[in-house]
Amino acid sequence: MKKDLRAPTDALDKRPGFYLLKDLAIQSTTYGDGGRRDELYMDSGRIESAARLNGSIDDPALRHMLSVTSDFRKLVHSIGISISAENPAATFTFSMIHYGHTDPYVSGTHAVMELPANGVEQVMLMDAVDWSDDDNLMGQFAVGFPRDTDFATLNVRIYVRDGYDVPAEEPETPVDFESDAYKAMIAKSLIQAGNTTRMRRAIEKARNGEDVTIAYIGGSITQGAGAVPINSECYAWQSFVRFRDAFAANPEKLHYVKAGIGGTSSELGVVRYDEQVTDNGKIKPDVVIVEFAVNDAGDETEGHCYEGLVRKIWNGPGTPAVILLFSVFADDYTLQDRFIPYGKLAGLPMVSLKNAVVDQFNLTPEKGRILSRSQYFYDSYHPSNMGHIIMADCLKYYFDTVAATAACSSADSAVVPELPVHWSADFEDVRFFDRRTIESVVLNLKTGCFTGTDTNIQSVQRNFDRELTPMFPHNWMYSGSSCPAGTPAEPFEFDITCRLLMIIQKDSAASDAGKIYVYVDDRLARTFNPRDIGWTHSNALIILREGEKARHHIRIETDAGKNYTILGFASC
Repeated sequence: MKKDLRAPTDALDKRPGFYLLKDLAIQSTTYGDGGRRDELYMDSGRIESAARLNGSIDDPALRHMLSVTSDFRKLVHSIGISISAENPAATFTFSMIHYGHTDPYVSGTHAVMELPANGVEQVMLMDAVDWSDDDNLMGQFAVGFPRDTDFATLNVRIYVRDGYDVPAEEPETPVDFESDAYKAMIAKSLIQAGNTTRMRRAIEKARNGEDVTIAYIGGSITQGAGAVPINSECYAWQSFVRFRDAFAANPEKLHYVKAGIGGTSSELGVVRYDEQVTDNGKIKPDVVIVEFAVNDAGDETEGHCYEGLVRKIWNGPGTPAVILLFSVFADDYTLQDRFIPYGKLAGLPMVSLKNAVVDQFNLTPEKGRILSRSQYFYDSYHPSNMGHIIMADCLKYYFDTVAATAACSSADSAVVPELPVHWSADFEDVRFFDRRTIESVVLNLKTGCFTGTDTNIQSVQRNFDRELTPMFPHNWMYSGSSCPAGTPAEPFEFDITCRLLMIIQKDSAASDAGKIYVYVDDRLARTFNPRDIGWTHSNALIILREGEKARHHIRIETDAGKNYTILGFASC
């Protein structure tokens, strides 16, 4: 018999509570299993950040109790959920998912409740949940959508048990986008306009009715995470529209490329730029916005790949203007201090969201706060629709600054200089290859037991699409059944002449994901574990990096009986 997780019909005693998610715009995405849902991840500190942002929970010990299932059960009495949609009779499903020790996505608690989209709060009682003995961490909320509905608004409140107190809710002040204070905040985002020659060229082409392409490459913020709808409310499209409306004599001549992949750094960005932005030279962008300031902790070179990406763009098809865009997390984290010295040396425009919004977050409305953290952020990592608007307005401020700049200002010159080297130019010329093209790059290829093609891979919304596109579908998969039972897994081998070689692996949280052991000239060079990251993700990693090109034999072995997917390689 199915347990009823709802509160009883009789009114509950009024309990202390706080918003975890408040007026959150959500949207349906169709996944590979055919389900239409929005997955709201609460792991990796996200639930703690949401409690601070939306519930004003300043006590770190109380916030941390939300993360660990055993403490969550001590703290939380019930969860109040309300959903509003255009059709109030539509029925949604709300799932509270805790990750398990054995298999994060399978062995933990999955508590599901149906509720109408009429905006009326329904309460899920924690004592009515059938908890799993294998629970480990709070994982996610998932909202299942009916077939005829694409968008909704979600509220989630946490009600605490006796003995715990939480602060009273504070009302928020609407943002006045036309105020002088808002405009001054936006102006603070521009660190420097840099050399404006290429940007002025793009503006003049647009004013003349010529073709102009604006491209964006980055992580999940560039993908559009937090924006609803993700395709039309993301900062990339919003800033593209601002440029188009301000400068394009013929709007149909303005072209848009969006290449954001969640959770990825410039180490993968430099690998995929040629294919996913320029279509291997067929697209010649005039402007490229680079957004990796909150993702590049995952770059094992600590800046070298970022510089390689910028150099690849600068010297590549279209010789575009390059704008360094520095986004920020809800805890004020950003790597802009790593990149600003490079931007200054190279004379590149730099736009910082931290510079614009963070200082005023800590003010009261009476002392000059323009918007709160909870208004700017969708979750601990991603901007809300309002946050994406602010990002777009910051880029628009830069566009307008350039449009007002004289042709030969002190910061400019008629001849665009060569980019100086700050960290390294090693990664500028890396080229990606996969199952389609590997035989034009390597010799003596033997794929061994890596015979399958993995379809359970990271997928994202590209360009103006709302639907998902699989990333790196032309891959090689080894599964436990790829080779005859009782025999060793045959390795993946080839010979290649290069000075730099990278592998792109599929990361995974699956318990049956195995490691690989990469040998270069019969010497174990690297061991990679796809479970280190902990979710289905695309990850570029360096196998070898040398000063001169040489011929090498590469052999990749894996754990027999496990699963591993090679998404591709890159070399130069």
